[in-house]
Amino acid sequence: MDAFEQLVAELFFAEGYWVQTSFKVELTKEEKAAVGRASSPRWEIDVVAYKAATDDLLAIECKSFLDSTGVKWAELQDGHASKRYKLFREPELHSVVLNRLRTQMVETGRCRDTTKVRLAMVAGKVKRGDEERLPEHIQSKGWLFFGPDWLRDRLQERARDGYSNQVSSIVAKLLIRGSAKEGPKATPGAKLAADASLTLIMNANPKKAGSMAHGRYELYSHPRARTVGGALSLGILPADLRNDAAKGYIRIG
Repeated sequence: MDAFEQLVAELFFAEGYWVQTSFKVELTKEEKAAVGRASSPRWEIDVVAYKAATDDLLAIECKSFLDSTGVKWAELQDGHASKRYKLFREPELHSVVLNRLRTQMVETGRCRDTTKVRLAMVAGKVKRGDEERLPEHIQSKGWLFFGPDWLRDRLQERARDGYSNQVSSIVAKLLIRGSAKEGPKATPGAKLAADASLTLIMNANPKKAGSMAHGRYELYSHPRARTVGGALSLGILPADLRNDAAKGYIRIG
């Protein structure tokens, strides 16, 4: 089992999902032929996660790329020579595999027959310069993207949790609690107080016009975005607040 996949599975499990790594999707002969892979073995999905409370079924592709360039936006575009990200680049394959996954889950009693499945990516590293356009591209397709900031935030939460005999929890406590003793290094990942004041310093929107980040930045002008809690209620993520504060766009507290 891939270590990064195991980490991702544990983080989703901590958020109330049933999870399974290396999930085998049993395509029929007709389905294999439809996607041009008549002799291929079962299709494998890195992590499948289902949350009964929200009826969310996720097919998650995990890419750590921690010691490489990172996930590249260009490789997800039509016409690129990359052989990666097939479910993100081949519409017919995407449709067939995800429909079969849902059917398989329903037939084994693991989810409801009304459940809809969505494709997701968890990336440990994104190529420099692609930090905004990669998630924007994925989200524009109706898929989900969880990047390095999401991973750091979730590991911070695991470090604050009570005892858990899971690798993600133990490693988070060892690394994050240990670094917290050094003082300032722990500040970027510190939990944001909901009642902390939020002040917009840069009124001119610094984000690329038309991008999702540009639209998100506009939310800082909303009357409710005077506190951290208000900004979060508008859909601004904790990681975005930290990043914008670090760049001097906003002031927290």
